[in-house]
Amino acid sequence: WRADTAIENRWQYAMTTGEPLNGDGSCCPYYHDVADEIANYHYAGMGNGNYGSRTGEVWTTMNEAFKLTGFRFNINEGYMSTALSPNRDFQVSLNWQNVGASPLYQKRWRVVYQLKTAADEEVGKWVSKFNPFLFLPDSDGTDILDTLKTGNLTVGDTYKLTLKIEDVTGLCEPLYLALNAPARNADGSYTLRSGIAVTGAAPVK
Repeated sequence: WRADTAIENRWQYAMTTGEPLNGDGSCCPYYHDVADEIANYHYAGMGNGNYGSRTGEVWTTMNEAFKLTGFRFNINEGYMSTALSPNRDFQVSLNWQNVGASPLYQKRWRVVYQLKTAADEEVGKWVSKFNPFLFLPDSDGTDILDTLKTGNLTVGDTYKLTLKIEDVTGLCEPLYLALNAPARNADGSYTLRSGIAVTGAAPVK
């Protein structure tokens, strides 16, 4: 049984952590290989109690390395309608990508959309088909198409659609996304589109 072979496969469903190889500093800078270790073994995290005795260069190396560990969810692109109608279906398509080194190992997270007024009043909430649990790192991303249905919206009003990854237990704040824009809102959500108009009429029953 080889630990390295096991880790190279089990990281896809079980968390991997440990102490990175530091080297002796004689031929190369301390921890010079840590980025490759993360790439090869898909660390969810790592630790070492000896950083304090090293130089500032080591701290810089390790801080950059920690950014590579774990999962990092990104939304590459997406689309949705620019106008909605009361009590009708609409679609949202997003390309999700994990740009980190490992998947998310906890099941308690779900992706939700919220339709809000300009005053942040929620008028609709839906759970996405996208499940972040064990979503593996990949280079291309995965397209997820969600079909949602509005409620009794007021024709002529405008709304915004937000997204967040929330803890169903309510214990933790929503997960951060690896996005430069849009900015994260105070409630942990991200605004996907604002100024969404409501036009037309509800379907005849």
